[in-house]
Amino acid sequence: AEQSALATNVLSPLALLANVLFEQSAVATNVFSPLTHSADMLAEQSALATNVLSTLLALLADVLFQQSALATNALSSLLALLADVLFQQSALATNVLSPLAHKADVLFQQSALATNVL
Repeated sequence: AEQSALATNVLSPLALLANVLFEQSAVATNVFSPLTHSADMLAEQSALATNVLSTLLALLADVLFQQSALATNALSSLLALLADVLFQQSALATNVLSPLAHKADVLFQQSALATNVL
């Protein structure tokens, strides 16, 4: 009986401590359960935001690439047109200046002849 009473006196505070620890565990579970749910939601939102940003960046890169190709084609066409215009102007200037050069040569020869005669 004495041992039983002694065991009861020893085990009773342990039972009380176990009960307190159980209650604290339940409180901790109630506190951390919503936090875990919030963490899960944040992870899902982060993944969604990553997918959205990835899609937008890919779309932007595609648009910029298409604009770059379009600008390259436009500039290439303009430069080719400019080169063609300059070539035609050069040919026209040659056609205009060639007879003038011939006339200048004739005048120079006449001047030399006149100098020799005079």
